[in-house]
Amino acid sequence: MEIDRDGIAFGQGNVLGLTMHGVLEAPDVLESFTGALPVGLDATLDLLADAVDEHLDTAWLEARLEPHRRNRPTATGRPPDGVGHNGRVPVPADSTSAAVSSGDRAAVSTWEHEDRVEHYLDRRAGLVPRRAGEEVLLSLLPPAPHSLLDLGCGDGRLAALALGARASLERVVAVDSSPPMLDRARRQFADDPRVTVRAWDMSRSIGPLGRFEVIISGFAIHHLDDDRKQGLFGEVAAQLCPGGLFANLEVVASATPELHAEFMRHIGRSDDDPEDRLADVDAQLHWMRGAGMTQVDCLWRWRGFALLVGRGPDPGPGPGPA
Repeated sequence: MEIDRDGIAFGQGNVLGLTMHGVLEAPDVLESFTGALPVGLDATLDLLADAVDEHLDTAWLEARLEPHRRNRPTATGRPPDGVGHNGRVPVPADSTSAAVSSGDRAAVSTWEHEDRVEHYLDRRAGLVPRRAGEEVLLSLLPPAPHSLLDLGCGDGRLAALALGARASLERVVAVDSSPPMLDRARRQFADDPRVTVRAWDMSRSIGPLGRFEVIISGFAIHHLDDDRKQGLFGEVAAQLCPGGLFANLEVVASATPELHAEFMRHIGRSDDDPEDRLADVDAQLHWMRGAGMTQVDCLWRWRGFALLVGRGPDPGPGPGPA
C-alpha cells in the first residue's frame, strides 16, 4: 500500500479522498479496504480510523475531514454548528463569554495551531492549584485498575500521571482532537504498549471506545455545550464498569462575575477563552446523577477549578431463584 500526503492509494481509488468528500461511488474499493461496507460518513470514519491506525497519522485524517463533517447538512437542511478541539462549538450570541461574530468563528478554533498549544502548555506549568487538583484525582484511583480512558488527553499528562500512580494499568486509551496535542501524546507514549492514542472529537459518542474501570478528563469537557455535556455523562455512565470511577478535573462557572474575574487574574488570563462553555458545579453534579452515576460529589475545588467525581451505576441484584 502506498501512502502519500493526499491519502492512501488503494487499487484504483483513493479511499481517503473519497471519504473526505463524501463520495462513496466506489463501494467495492471502500469495502475491500475497511472489511465492511458502512452506511453513512460517521460509520465510514469509525471503520477507517481502525483500518489505517498502523499506516497513517489519524490526527492528520481527522483534521482533513473536519471541514466536511462540519458542513454536512442536518435534518433541517442547514449545516450543523462547527466543532473543534474536544467538541468545541461556536460561541452563542447570548453566551457569557466574549461574543464572537459568525465571520470570526473560523479564527476562534485554534487548538490545531502549534503556537496556541505551546502558549497553553507554558501557562499550565505555572498553575500550582491545578497540580493540587491532579494529586487529589490520583488519590481517588482504585487500588489496582486495569483499564483507563482519558477524555481530552492533550499532551498525555494526566494519563501519564495515572500510569505512574497505578502500575496495574494494562490498557489506557487517550483521545483528543488537537493534532499538535496528539503529536505530543504519541511521542510520550511511543514506547508504552499499554497506551493507545486516538484522534477523537467528543462531539461524537464515546461508545465505540469500549468499557473501562476508570474514565478521567482534565480541563476538556468545559469546551462542550451543556446538552453535549449531559449526553457525554450518559455515555460515561454506560461505558464505566459497575462501580468504576469517573473523575473530571474541570473549569467551572463561578458564582458571580466578580469571582470569575478574580479567578481569571489568579490563573494569569486577562480575558475569557471564547471556546469555554462553563457550567456550575451543582448543575453538572445533577446531570451526572441523572445519567445514572452514583456517589456523585465535588471532592476538590479552588476558585474556578473543580474535581467532579462519580461511580458507575450499580449493576443491581441478580436474578432470583428459579
